[in-house]
Amino acid sequence: MFLCATGLRPPPSVGQDAIVRLASETGCDGVAIGDGCTLPIAASLVPRVLHAGLRVDAVAAPLPERPPGPRKRLPRLCAADRDERAAAIELASRACALAGSVGASLVVLDMGALPLALRWPDLARHFRRRALLDGEPGEAALMAALGERRATVGMALDGCRWSLDALVREAERRQLRLALALAATPWGVPSPREGLELAADYDRARLGLVLDPARLSVLRHLGLAISSERLALLRVSTALVVENEAVGIETGYLPGLGERDDDLASREGVPAQTAAVLTGRPDSTDAEVAAATRSESR
Repeated sequence: MFLCATGLRPPPSVGQDAIVRLASETGCDGVAIGDGCTLPIAASLVPRVLHAGLRVDAVAAPLPERPPGPRKRLPRLCAADRDERAAAIELASRACALAGSVGASLVVLDMGALPLALRWPDLARHFRRRALLDGEPGEAALMAALGERRATVGMALDGCRWSLDALVREAERRQLRLALALAATPWGVPSPREGLELAADYDRARLGLVLDPARLSVLRHLGLAISSERLALLRVSTALVVENEAVGIETGYLPGLGERDDDLASREGVPAQTAAVLTGRPDSTDAEVAAATRSESR
């Protein structure tokens, strides 16, 4: 199963038919509902996908009810605050209901970001100036962020467990499997290690992990590489593969347009028939998407 991510043609920007047409013309099996979609847009897009003879086999969660306003964000499944977490669970449950109603098999969970004092864009600017390699000030900033993360991530992981307990029950009721997205930076949760620990608490038939080689590449660039042993465990636990590449510390480039770490991109040990989602930049051309589809589906 090879799916075309909505982020390649975000419906609010180009209309809902654009992503359906792109998936059909590039030979994808279906569409993965996620970037650029609200719950109402997703509900409206699904009939168009099915009418075109395609499948909807993965739905992201939580999806917002409407686009967040300025300086607003989605409630987080990892939130320590009970009310925020409950709001996130409600939105994710509605995404599960949508997935179950159209025969999708996967709901992909984004647990949310960590509000560290140093913002990720500020560290990224250091990296672009190569200051991380020079030791100061980027390296010191990264070390400070990692220290803050170690001191605060426990509450976020407790929030993740609370949310997963509720959503695993919801997924079981609707005959769905959850796929837990792993963070590409210390500003997200869970890390690969944390994701494996969370997944170990649940039946693998109900909760797996997302294998995203581009995100693993970013962690490697930041000096936070996953070990070969942990990578092997991640592959065995994979419920969904995201096909994209990184450039430095930026993910989301179509395969062939970024940098590829072959050891991270290997599917050795990934369960057979695991679905893959092709993602990239919204300005990727149809020809580039078609070339990536041919390359990655071999």
